[in-house]
Amino acid sequence: MNAPRPPISLRFEANGINIHYLDWGEGSPRHVVLLHGLGSQAHAWDQFAQDVRESIRVVAPDLRGHGESGHAADGYTLDRFAADVKALTRHLNLPVFDLVGHSLGALAAIWLAAQYPALVNRLVLVDGGPGLNLDIARQGSADRFARPLGFDTAEEAKEWHRERYPTRSDEWLEQRVKYGMVQNWAGKWVFRHDPELYWVLGRSPQQLQEQEQKTWNMLAAIRCPVLLLRGEESTLLSPEAARRIAVAGSNVTLLEIPKAGHSIPADVPDAFRDAVMKFLLAV
Repeated sequence: MNAPRPPISLRFEANGINIHYLDWGEGSPRHVVLLHGLGSQAHAWDQFAQDVRESIRVVAPDLRGHGESGHAADGYTLDRFAADVKALTRHLNLPVFDLVGHSLGALAAIWLAAQYPALVNRLVLVDGGPGLNLDIARQGSADRFARPLGFDTAEEAKEWHRERYPTRSDEWLEQRVKYGMVQNWAGKWVFRHDPELYWVLGRSPQQLQEQEQKTWNMLAAIRCPVLLLRGEESTLLSPEAARRIAVAGSNVTLLEIPKAGHSIPADVPDAFRDAVMKFLLAV
């Protein structure tokens, strides 16, 4: 097993936002950019990055409004998320790269891959894409943002997360607090991400429908190889929606991951790693 090696924590300006990102180093000519889901942050990829860093360089940004990246006065839409990631790859001078996106990150990845086809070598969509069950997604988003304003101690924050995510390990819970929260000026532990992110899913039905149709169109335009990973126990991406994604793209492979829900990397990290790397390193 590789000796633990933390990533380098870096920042740059993109589209008026201070973007924070993690870089696990330049040990390989292959590069993969990882995009987290709604309400998460770049450290969600720590275990995967640690496992694969000898084979491929890993870069993971905090999307705008998340983690240590700045909050956005101009809002949170897929085109803005994609534009920020495009700016990051230009900042790093990556001529071509693989792209992995989970949930919201998968949607942003579709927009990026469709708009800049020469940049993306291979694309992995992790339990995400057009056709997600928006009612369940909205409920989950509402639950996530219906939260205490803050906690007196990090341990109290960890226990609150434990009640919501009872199957997660202590290590996962500690990471969630360490990187998803911060101690503010009053000594309280508060959430880092912008509460305005709720409106990613809370906009009008017409706005969401228009965005979804654009995403279907974007998906159909992608020409690079695409792997869609669906957690067999996922309620957000149904088997029917996953099959529709698989036939909508010209080169999409669907793989269902046993014993996993929506959060495949956290539920079954070894199976997730193996599936992604087999696809990315395929000849």
